Amino acid sequence: MSRASESVISEAIGDVGRWQVKKALLLGLNSVPLVFHIVVYPLIDVDPGGGGEADRVTLQNYFDLNGDSENLLNLRQVIFFFGMLFGCLTSGPLSDRFGRKYTMLALMTVWSFSAMAHLLVDDFKLFMGLQFALAVSSQSAWTVAWIWTMESLGGKWRTIVGLGTFFIAWSLGYVLTALVCWQLTDWREAWFAMSAPTLFFVIYAFAIPESPMWLVIRGRNDEARETVNAARIDNGLKPLDDDIVWCKMLEAYRSESDDGDSDSGPLSVLKAPNARKRSLILFTVWFSCTLTYFGLSLNSSDIGGNNPYLVFVCYGLVEFPAIGLAIVAIVTLGRRLPMTLLLLSMGLSCVAAAFVQDHFAWSMTFAVLGKFFVTVVFQVLYVYTAELYATPMRNTGVAWCALVGRIGGMVSPLIADLGMGVAVFGLTAIFSAGLSAFLPETKDKRLPQTTQEGETFGIGDNLWRNVSCDVKHVIKRYRKQ
Repeated sequence: MSRASESVISEAIGDVGRWQVKKALLLGLNSVPLVFHIVVYPLIDVDPGGGGEADRVTLQNYFDLNGDSENLLNLRQVIFFFGMLFGCLTSGPLSDRFGRKYTMLALMTVWSFSAMAHLLVDDFKLFMGLQFALAVSSQSAWTVAWIWTMESLGGKWRTIVGLGTFFIAWSLGYVLTALVCWQLTDWREAWFAMSAPTLFFVIYAFAIPESPMWLVIRGRNDEARETVNAARIDNGLKPLDDDIVWCKMLEAYRSESDDGDSDSGPLSVLKAPNARKRSLILFTVWFSCTLTYFGLSLNSSDIGGNNPYLVFVCYGLVEFPAIGLAIVAIVTLGRRLPMTLLLLSMGLSCVAAAFVQDHFAWSMTFAVLGKFFVTVVFQVLYVYTAELYATPMRNTGVAWCALVGRIGGMVSPLIADLGMGVAVFGLTAIFSAGLSAFLPETKDKRLPQTTQEGETFGIGDNLWRNVSCDVKHVIKRYRKQ
């Protein structure tokens, strides 16, 4: 995503308008079934209430996973997250080559069919195979829909509209997952109830056009202009009747896009010293956040005891204020300071939860606080990561970070089995907080457009140095007095 192509679309249709908001709301709805397919398993793997096999039809008793075969439930989670990891690697190249819309529709078709096929299998090995297909397609489809939305918005509205649609829907899906599983005691009924909405993905074929930014980048200017004019009309603007105006916009895009370099290979984020340092810090933060987010989400039974549904509902409800706090923090305080403080708060909450596991009320309180803080961090992290990378390596950098994050999700059940898994989640978050302070602030800064600019961007700007200078300044003033 280049700054030039961003400006041509923003200049043509505005940073935000009715057209962008309607599309974002519609695309964001796919977060509801996605969150179900990712986090539902603590509620359907085994009977979370401990009431016995007669009370609930779970994956364990439906597929007769007892004894040694019970370990297949953990293997299923590893396979699922490996599928999400594979989806992170494939979604970008596919959508860059074939377009955002048709890649998204193809993936959503696979997502819908693989989700419904889960209800037809009686062999758990086939179930795990479908899990991999579901993870690849759902993760990739969501990512492409997110990219489409980000490409249609400009400025601060990417944060406000993007987080306010996709992640609000995600939080809604989280709460619905707990309520549906609470009311429906057969995993197949709950699965059908939350997977059926994927059948309506066909609406996107008619309601969502191809990304105008992708069309411009691919040189399909006439098609881009048609989409732009439709957006302008919906946003209350006059269509671009004059070819000269549109051509001038495109010329500005071409001249600006030709100014940068094209170091966008898969290892570009590790070649230059500054890019490498920031990448390693971001990898650590992404790993820690994903480990903690899914570690808490997928092990709610360990925290909730006989009432994991209450914990699940609380986990979902705290995401609503978390998203609001993230938007306010990003717009007012920046990226680095909120992320560092939130990572530290997240870590301390998880460590505290680990030491009061025998007291349900306190354990749940600290765990829910940890879930609140990690949710806020994730919202900041999505924005911050894209801003720290120079334009040629931005997509590659974000993809690498997401990939490393999925590894955190894969190992979270293994760490949780250690007995003090929540404490490990907290310690990694505290370590990440210390590292994140070495990143530069990006708020109100001109973002790097070339690899060379990326290497000089923010040199000498880190939180530790700023705090040290402030402390020295205070001491100096105190001594003068």
